[in-house]
Amino acid sequence: MENRRVKLTKIILKESLIELLIKENLANITVTELCNYADINRSTFYSHYQDLNAVLDEMEMEFISHVSYLRIGESTQKQLSRFIEYLNYIHSNKNLFLVLFKNGRIVKPVCDKSMELYLKEIQLNNIKDHNIDIHKAFVQFATTGTFQ
Repeated sequence: MENRRVKLTKIILKESLIELLIKENLANITVTELCNYADINRSTFYSHYQDLNAVLDEMEMEFISHVSYLRIGESTQKQLSRFIEYLNYIHSNKNLFLVLFKNGRIVKPVCDKSMELYLKEIQLNNIKDHNIDIHKAFVQFATTGTFQ
């Protein structure tokens, strides 16, 4: 378990990177610039992350861990409730969402996870529709549509 200082340092680096990415493209930001902006030593940065992409990877994984995936067998009310939770999470973390989305993150992992869960539920529910391509197209359309 990370100690409080490590957690705080990572939070500062992530929030600083989000602020920089709102104004700049990732290609234009250096580790030195991030460290200066965050008022953190470069050696401290490298004790936690390999590069800026590693910071984004961690932010992406944290974001995705909060995504509420829909389930086939759930009622419409439960699905709506999950979707509202998801939208509320995006709203409360809108800068993180925008930065991840703008930098080509989250869409593919969310689509992949949605597809994995959907196909697993088709098997678990013993759905006999063998045209799996139609199911895949539906999931991809529904998932990517939430990002547009």
